[in-house]
Amino acid sequence: FRAIYHRGYFLAVKLFPDLVGWCYRLTDVHLTDKGMIADFTDWIEDTVCHRFVDQIREESKNVDIIVSTHFLTTGILGRMRLRGELTKPIVTVVTDRHPHSIWLDPCSDLIMVANQKAARAAYERGINPATVFVTGIPVGKEFSKRFSPTKGMEKTVLVTGGGDGIGDMERIVKYLLQNHNLNVIVVCGNNEILEKRLAKLNNQRLKVIGYTDRMHELMQ
Repeated sequence: FRAIYHRGYFLAVKLFPDLVGWCYRLTDVHLTDKGMIADFTDWIEDTVCHRFVDQIREESKNVDIIVSTHFLTTGILGRMRLRGELTKPIVTVVTDRHPHSIWLDPCSDLIMVANQKAARAAYERGINPATVFVTGIPVGKEFSKRFSPTKGMEKTVLVTGGGDGIGDMERIVKYLLQNHNLNVIVVCGNNEILEKRLAKLNNQRLKVIGYTDRMHELMQ
């Protein structure tokens, strides 16, 4: 399940991006329009994640609020509420700019979204407006710090494909180096193959980084 859920998704994004986009749009529907496929996937998640369900059932006795920052856990918590296994308040923090309906569960007592556009999208998908609050997407305090630009790096482009280094990053980096007089910093994340391929370009204006916890400095 873990391999399919995580690795399978990123593999699909890399090999079949149009198909992933089509599925994304097809499933972003009003909550009342979710059909049998959604019921089947819900059953799979609850079955495979039974240890997580047991843990929440036990630990929820000693907490005041449960906060979910992922749509998988939000769905599981909501179904626990429907089955009468959970009475504590559920808060969902949507960490995407757009609240795809997979994020939205009517059993969430509070849903925190990025902006007013995201709030309207949640209303349109059947969520009670009284439960939706615009808070922005939470980020670490280090992102509010200011850093002085490094000398000689004033004209710099940062290229990143997230922790897994997905997307056509090699083509993007080559295009920037060939067509613009820019410094390029590329963060490859855990994608070691991409890191090695880009390192072979051996360009003085290119800095290749693997996984890093210095994104706040690089973005500045």
